Amino acid sequence: MNKMIDYFKALGCEFVNLRENRGFIWSNSTIKEFYFNCFFYPDFSLYETVERYNLEKFTHKMIEKKNQFGVWSSGENNIDEIVKPYLLNRQQSTVSYLELDLLGFEKAQHKEMFSIVQVCNAELLTLWCDVFQSSFRISDLSKTVLYSVLFSKLSSKTLHHYLLFKGNTPSSALTTLSLKNDEFGIYNAATMDSEKGIGAMTYLVQRVIEKNSNKKCYVFSKKIRNNLFSDIGFVKKHTYSLDCFSSL
Repeated sequence: MNKMIDYFKALGCEFVNLRENRGFIWSNSTIKEFYFNCFFYPDFSLYETVERYNLEKFTHKMIEKKNQFGVWSSGENNIDEIVKPYLLNRQQSTVSYLELDLLGFEKAQHKEMFSIVQVCNAELLTLWCDVFQSSFRISDLSKTVLYSVLFSKLSSKTLHHYLLFKGNTPSSALTTLSLKNDEFGIYNAATMDSEKGIGAMTYLVQRVIEKNSNKKCYVFSKKIRNNLFSDIGFVKKHTYSLDCFSSL
């Protein structure tokens, strides 16, 4: 889970109550979707009165701002008793943390119909955000805020965004984050709804791994994408719970 937090840090997000192996919060009140408003809790077995207070305070703040929000946790959690009084919509899912087995890595076969570019200007970033919006179904306002955040980091030496085209059509997108220990992560794997099922994401991930040859690689993936990554050579190492809430 710390590697998910590394990504938000790379975007310049501020964390509240950050303590080793304890609950911590990141919130951005200008974006409504749960993806941008999260309470991270590595281990609910360490549940303490102060952390309960923090989660209650965070929940109340999100409801006041009419924001969706997510709670990440490892293993079993007992957040029902906290959120139940607020009468919220709740969607439960699991997110897997996978690491690449370099020995089992399946390299890409060249496909003429695909081309990949690294996002380096406003025009490409706009197209990248269009793909992200189509895949994650965020609002126009949230896309505008996300664009501003990512544009401010385009010169980053560790955070890079890639866009795959099928001909002249933007099809898939993702982000990579390079860490200090010769390791990099894949985030924001997104494909336009109209472009799914053509192998675009598989090809993009394979090419990005080849570009970062000999580096360890990891990814966070929802269950629906696990087969895609396992076919490339990723192995599941851990599973997290992600509870997403919104007002009724």
